[in-house]
Amino acid sequence: MALVLKDRIKQQTITTGTTDAYVLSGSFTGFETFAEIGDGNTTYYCCTDGTDFEIGIGTFTASGTTLARTLILQSSNSDATTAVDWQAGTRTIFVTQPAEKAVFLDADGNLDIGTGFITASDGGVGFKTSGTTIATASNTNFKVFRDLVIEGSDDDLIFNRGTNYTTTLTSVDPSAQNQIITLPDATGTVALTSNLGTIASQAANNVDIDGGAIDGTAIGANSVSTGAFSTISTTGDATLAGDGSSGGVTLADGQIDIRTGTGSVAKVKFYCESSNLHHQTLQAADHNTDSSAVLTLPALTGTLVGTGDSQSVATSMIEDNAVTGDKLNDIANVSGSYTNADITVDAQGRITAAATGSGGGGGGSASDSFKTIAVTGTAGQSDVVASSSTDTLTFVAGSNMTISTDASTDTITFASSGGGGGGGGATNLTGLSDVTISSVQNNDLLKYNSTAGEWQNTNLGLTIDPSISSFTSGTIYTGQPITVVVAPSSGSYDNVAYFAEVRNSGNTSTIVTNANITKSGNTLTFAAPATVGSYIFRVKAQDFGDLESEYVTQSFTTATPTGHRYMRITGTGGNSHTMVMDIQFFTGTGQTGTVYPDTVGHMTSANTPSPLVVTDSGNYGSYYGYEAFDSNTVATSNSFWNIGINYSLWFLQLDTGQYTDAIQSALVKIHPTYDGGSNGQTLTLAVSNTGAFSGEETTIGTASVSGVGGTFNIG
Repeated sequence: MALVLKDRIKQQTITTGTTDAYVLSGSFTGFETFAEIGDGNTTYYCCTDGTDFEIGIGTFTASGTTLARTLILQSSNSDATTAVDWQAGTRTIFVTQPAEKAVFLDADGNLDIGTGFITASDGGVGFKTSGTTIATASNTNFKVFRDLVIEGSDDDLIFNRGTNYTTTLTSVDPSAQNQIITLPDATGTVALTSNLGTIASQAANNVDIDGGAIDGTAIGANSVSTGAFSTISTTGDATLAGDGSSGGVTLADGQIDIRTGTGSVAKVKFYCESSNLHHQTLQAADHNTDSSAVLTLPALTGTLVGTGDSQSVATSMIEDNAVTGDKLNDIANVSGSYTNADITVDAQGRITAAATGSGGGGGGSASDSFKTIAVTGTAGQSDVVASSSTDTLTFVAGSNMTISTDASTDTITFASSGGGGGGGGATNLTGLSDVTISSVQNNDLLKYNSTAGEWQNTNLGLTIDPSISSFTSGTIYTGQPITVVVAPSSGSYDNVAYFAEVRNSGNTSTIVTNANITKSGNTLTFAAPATVGSYIFRVKAQDFGDLESEYVTQSFTTATPTGHRYMRITGTGGNSHTMVMDIQFFTGTGQTGTVYPDTVGHMTSANTPSPLVVTDSGNYGSYYGYEAFDSNTVATSNSFWNIGINYSLWFLQLDTGQYTDAIQSALVKIHPTYDGGSNGQTLTLAVSNTGAFSGEETTIGTASVSGVGGTFNIG
């Protein structure tokens, strides 16, 4: 992107450190913001707090409104080109013209541009030299991007390569108007009439030589000459050593034709690499074969095999089914089918003998009856593995089991001989693995004990009734969170589950279902019904392996809140940082009555002093939400809340822990510089008894911030 300079650009920043980009904010009357520079463009800037300063080239980014410290030109760090390590505070940043980047005439009236170039947006540069020389610094270039015009009747263009080496291009007689010298379009040397040299390669038909010599070979206008040429180009086919009809070699695009006028077939000889002592010949078939066959070379690298070669041929070169039986040596085998055959194979893999064996249809002794029988589904059982080809697998009937065989159908039948109990099976639980049975009683169940790592029997009984050890005390208001703690009325539970609900006073209908009661261990929480009245809370327990207990109950009554527990200030519409220095809530209109948090105490953390609790939509760095309630309203201190980057929608909320004081108004102090940006914003005061602020809240009033901070009263 471009380096852009604009007049009267100035803003503020609170960025700290040496590496972070400056976050720009605020504006000054009579000045523009850095948005005038344009997204992605660079500019010269100066940042100062009145004592330290930093000058450099910065890159502006519209998203986030930042200026990156791209290059430091000068700073108050001993006048070095290193960034200033800014501490907390507010600084002014503006567009400037660095002295080292200024262009001006020196004391002698000369313009010194150092090692740079003078360029213009239209591509042209003009010089008026009054007969003097245009010079550049040593070892630098003078570049002209368009026409170089030398005006005057006797002005020259001089190429000076030292005191004794100059070349002058002199203008011609003024009467010779508009003459043009066109230079070649390739690298080379231009030959002059007084210094003829070699002629570089030219395009086709551009050189016409009538007589003379090429590379020492004499040629004439119509002579046939020989010589050494690296490339010969023709407009059509080229014919060598013949006329191309009765003999000779014709070279065409993609084809070579070799004709013979000697009476012998055409041939090509390939000589060896050692003094051409040997050669192989590729030649055409003679006339009597009447052949026009085409020989296609293989697609893969390899060696061609001729009929006179004795080398072996790879199997992959033989097409499937290409070799028939009559091409194999006769080994005198009789064709037919062999059962349990004895087969003999020679070193080449050919079958040399085959005869029917003596194993019979029942299977011979050459193969195993079984290899391995794996047992799955029962822990601790090993596989049954045959130890020899004649090994026997034996089936043993267990308790209450019979085995019968039928040789005619080759079947084995396993049948249970026990009665009752679902068709047999183990009747003794101690016979099972990982099971310990003791003092068996009627209605016992099996329960897994993870500590002992085994199943144990337990009696099916009633779960011990729970007891309510604590229940939210005092006046309970509609919608108020209620906390209940339960425990076994005696003994302890193994693995208990609770079922709870809130019923009407007549215990005929459910008001709060079990699904809407949160359970964490033995602590249960729910929101009090929204309607004023009397209610019954009831809970029962069920321990593992036992039947559920009876319900235990707790009666309670709800009342209408006379005040608001939660109060919130919301800001909408901002486009930059908002710093909230102080918030106060009042029970009377016009900022009168009891003041929160003052009546409890100014806050030193998000939940101190109790019962006050502050929540917010997010904060920037260490500017926490509770600092808007700590009574410190000094603009230069860090004791305020900064919303960070949530410019357009933010909130600060105070939970007073009580329902008796109704909030009617509020006072909000906004930082004089970090006020949400030039778009302005709207402050809204709302109150709630649930803290959800999802439609149940009541809006008290609003106030407008028009781009300038200060104190704003709501209600």
